[in-house]
Amino acid sequence: MIADDDEKWLAAATAAVKQNAFYMQRAIDSNNLKDALKFSAQMLGELRTSKLSPHKYYELYIRASDELRSLEMFFRDETARGCSIAELYELVQHAGNILPRLYLLCTIGSVYIKSKDVTAKDILKDLVEMCRAVQHPLRGLFLRSYLAQVTRDKLPSIGSEVEGDTETHMDALEFVLQNFTEMNKLWVRMQHQGPTREKEKREKERNELRDLVMTVGKNLHILGQLEGVDLVVYRDTVLPRILEQVVNCKDELAQCYLMDCIIQVFPDDFHLQTLDVLLGACPQLQPSVDIKTVLSGLMERLSNYAASSVEALPNFLQVDAFSKLNHAIGKVVEAQVDLPASASVTLYLFLLKFTLHVHSDRLDYVDQVLMATGNSSDQPHPVWTALLTKLLANLILDQVRKGNTANNSLSNKAWNFITNEFYTRSGIKRDKEHLKNRFAALRREFSVVKLILAQDNFVFDESTGCIIAADESWDQYVKECPDAEAVRRGGCPVYTQLSQIFGVVHLEEEPVLPQRSYEYAAVKTPKRRPSRGVEASIASAIVEMAAASRLWTNALTQIRSRFTLAECIRELDGINGVAENVYFAALEIFNDPSARETFLSLRSDMRLTWLQWKCT
Repeated sequence: MIADDDEKWLAAATAAVKQNAFYMQRAIDSNNLKDALKFSAQMLGELRTSKLSPHKYYELYIRASDELRSLEMFFRDETARGCSIAELYELVQHAGNILPRLYLLCTIGSVYIKSKDVTAKDILKDLVEMCRAVQHPLRGLFLRSYLAQVTRDKLPSIGSEVEGDTETHMDALEFVLQNFTEMNKLWVRMQHQGPTREKEKREKERNELRDLVMTVGKNLHILGQLEGVDLVVYRDTVLPRILEQVVNCKDELAQCYLMDCIIQVFPDDFHLQTLDVLLGACPQLQPSVDIKTVLSGLMERLSNYAASSVEALPNFLQVDAFSKLNHAIGKVVEAQVDLPASASVTLYLFLLKFTLHVHSDRLDYVDQVLMATGNSSDQPHPVWTALLTKLLANLILDQVRKGNTANNSLSNKAWNFITNEFYTRSGIKRDKEHLKNRFAALRREFSVVKLILAQDNFVFDESTGCIIAADESWDQYVKECPDAEAVRRGGCPVYTQLSQIFGVVHLEEEPVLPQRSYEYAAVKTPKRRPSRGVEASIASAIVEMAAASRLWTNALTQIRSRFTLAECIRELDGINGVAENVYFAALEIFNDPSARETFLSLRSDMRLTWLQWKCT
């Protein structure tokens, strides 16, 4: 019934627009300014209706705004025939109703700016201020959308027809930001007008507006295309003003939409250089905002940026993008206490994918992500990453070296210290029994590795922790000893530490708890178990993360060959004019894998400058 009424009201309003547009066009053809203004005002009066849904109102608005194009051309012709543009600007303000008056004012205002008879700053300020007279959310939104549309190509930016000085460029920026702020306020206000029982209906209407015309986001698109908006202006003016409006509006729909607009509209380099500011707003968003979509969109765009431009990789290292993203996700998980476990795990999944694209040689970053994932998902069973396992092995080895053993086993004092220190360094609470049980699992793994290395065709690679052998040898051995499959895929990164530990501690030490199948989350895919709801989502996400990590492991050899010390030295020898002190300092710098990657990723003509900067 409501849809039928909508159609009837739209048909009646459309018929009135057509009729008045016909008479307006006839007046234009006969150069009758008075009648042209009269019928155009009557045509625009149909936009005063409150009976139409946003979708139907949009159809009416499109038809009326299309007719205004011929009126704008008529105003230009009138000024060419000697009519004063200032008098026309005053004349349209005599329209009886405020909404038609402001549409006409925006139309003649665009002509006025192009005439250059007055500064664009004055007209833009006049228009954006007078549009405040319309406070009805729907009518105000479309009026300001029309204002943005007719002034878009007349803003005094660099390279435009009305280009001015630097101060004028900032005036154009202020106009767009002010229009954006007012439009967002109107859009949010739609949600709070009317009875509570119609809340879902209003939310649906607001979504229609977003999908139909991007009313609010249109201003951000304009900002993204202004030539005068460089990184400094964006960092100091544009982004803080936009984020202030995003955070203060406290509206779930607006915050999610505008954050996505920011990410999609502005250049990748802008996001990279202002990453801390953009990420700092995320914990301040409403708890109901789908922060997973926002941050995943940002990380995906940065990943694509890194993949498309090798020259951009040093910038990621310079701004420490990984640490900022990792810290921001942690803050979001901490601030949004009701955030589903599946959502937090998914966030770390996208961070892992970002790491594999941008820092493909940093296993420690992968371990940090997986360690944080295990901590955030609140799982009843420990997820032992390579980093956590290495931490435990180092703590045990330290106690062994200090002689904190009793009867060839670690003393209770040693285990108490290890338990406290493990929590201090990792932030993950594991009781003493869990750590002892993990130690027992490592004992079993060490025994398996020792038996494997006793074979003739197996070699341990200390740099990767992997055991190298031909596929045929592995297939035959795993067939005889199935427990070796996990070692084949993941190796034993802590084998060196275990060799020293079990030189003192008995291999026969029994676990405190019943044996569990602990796995490296960064290496081996966890087995699926029947689960529902959130647990199924968590399991699925962790499986995908582990799969991504295995891709990293498979590519490790190739990555290391790209940024080797030998390759850096060859490139260094090919640079002319390297001072002796810089040369030897560079050899020390190249001990850092990140420094090697940065050096080889730079253009040839920039490498010496970078080395000299690092040496100072």
